[in-house]
Amino acid sequence: MIHQFDTNIVIHYLRESEVMRQVEQQLDTLLDILNPIDIWSEDILERYAEIDAFSQNKLPARPLGLTARNMGKNDLWIAATASILGAQLITTDADFDHLGGTFLKVGRVSG
Repeated sequence: MIHQFDTNIVIHYLRESEVMRQVEQQLDTLLDILNPIDIWSEDILERYAEIDAFSQNKLPARPLGLTARNMGKNDLWIAATASILGAQLITTDADFDHLGGTFLKVGRVSG
């Protein structure tokens, strides 16, 4: 299974926090699993736009079912990349919860 980290996970790792210890219990090393991804691929760009429209409840064929969610642009890139890669997104916050099961699988680590 491919995993992708939200930036908050990397920050916890750099700070050597309790969250980092939780992540390390599941992974041998963070650096061994990080791979650079070209976010300018057509697939990722299209998914970025689709997730943004979905989050704003602007896809009539795919209603959000909630009030519109304003996602930060970096979070949109993260979600689009994880979605295209079929990666489980590991995060400590709820910013991606509305995408779970629709665009990607979200794994929450308590912080």
